[in-house]
Amino acid sequence: EKVILLPCSTDAVRCLIRESVAVKAMKVSTKCPVCGHHYDCPGPQPTGTLAVSKSSTRCEGFRGGSWQLSYNFPNGIQTQLQPEPGRPYSGTNRTCWYPDNKEGREAVELLKRGFERGHLFIVGNSLTTGQQNTVVWSSVHQKTSNGGGPVNHGWPDPEAFQRLKNECAAKGLYTAQVEAELKKAQAEQKMLDEAKAAKTAATAAAATATGRNTRGSKRLRSAAAAETKAAACDNDDETTEAQLEAKAGLDRIQKEISSAMAARDTVTLRRLMSERTRIQATLKGQQP
Repeated sequence: EKVILLPCSTDAVRCLIRESVAVKAMKVSTKCPVCGHHYDCPGPQPTGTLAVSKSSTRCEGFRGGSWQLSYNFPNGIQTQLQPEPGRPYSGTNRTCWYPDNKEGREAVELLKRGFERGHLFIVGNSLTTGQQNTVVWSSVHQKTSNGGGPVNHGWPDPEAFQRLKNECAAKGLYTAQVEAELKKAQAEQKMLDEAKAAKTAATAAAATATGRNTRGSKRLRSAAAAETKAAACDNDDETTEAQLEAKAGLDRIQKEISSAMAARDTVTLRRLMSERTRIQATLKGQQP
């Protein structure tokens, strides 16, 4: 069977996987089965519509009005993205409620993005009715009542907003602001990785060239020794105790940034990027 190398593969993690396994995995999740990288590709949600409107109806535990999300999925035939292509499925209608406040508006933005990318509903078996081949919720839980609490899938629910963010993040869904921050961090990390790779390649090339130049080696060694001595003097001047601590801190921050990016932990990522900027400014200010 054909084995493919996914685009997210790196020297550290080789994402080699059988083609049939990759196709099957992408029907369930848009994450790489090996490294967990999110691909911005459509989910298995069937064809349907979403209408978002403001309502004067209050969500229990909140002041003001609310946002009403109305989902409509007609009956249809399963495609290659669904479990049994070519087989009919029954549709459904769902209405959800979110308070008209900052967190509620962020929730609506996340759900709109999730719907557009096909990650909020799937074709499967209903745990409530036992009906097979019907449109059901995916792993993103929503509020279908404006009251009654969590037991009735309604408000108030103090954990609802954070749970929604976590469930959406597991599918690579973020608000526009968070998505922009992640892309910026990824771009900065890519530049640092490329600079490090270029430096390593240049060092290796210089070492190879030096090793091949056997003639005039004494003169080259003398020049290299002089250069090493000069570099050592420069390092003696530059590597004060404070700088050494700052550089060690910067290395630590870089490793933690990579871990935070892999985990999509945006809160930690913001803090680490701010700390990295502060340390870089400190190092720059200490240069003669």
